[in-house]
Amino acid sequence: MSAEPAWRVYLPEWLAVYTAGYMGDPGEQECRKYFARKYGGRVRDEDWRVRPGGPDGWPVLEVRLPNLRGEFKDEAEATDCWIELPHARMVRRGSAEERELLDYGKKKLPDARGG
Repeated sequence: MSAEPAWRVYLPEWLAVYTAGYMGDPGEQECRKYFARKYGGRVRDEDWRVRPGGPDGWPVLEVRLPNLRGEFKDEAEATDCWIELPHARMVRRGSAEERELLDYGKKKLPDARGG
């Protein structure tokens, strides 16, 4: 029997993936251009946003991606974690479902328009 975890729990979470080099509207436009280059067609419209930096901050591009929240050897323990996290997914390590989760944001979506 393997000593490595057999179950993983992933939760979609907003992750900062890029910080603009300009403040205000130019920075927000920079984030949008970065998104189009790096994530366009790879995430759904509802899974990305530009958070204005405010008067003293820099705009930040955030993408909602599956974030690993736990690894478990025991399925019951994984289930307990999964139940506590609304919208989480529990998958077997190395499964097709896990590969699909990890591909989100990296590979073009099936219904993506254009190249």
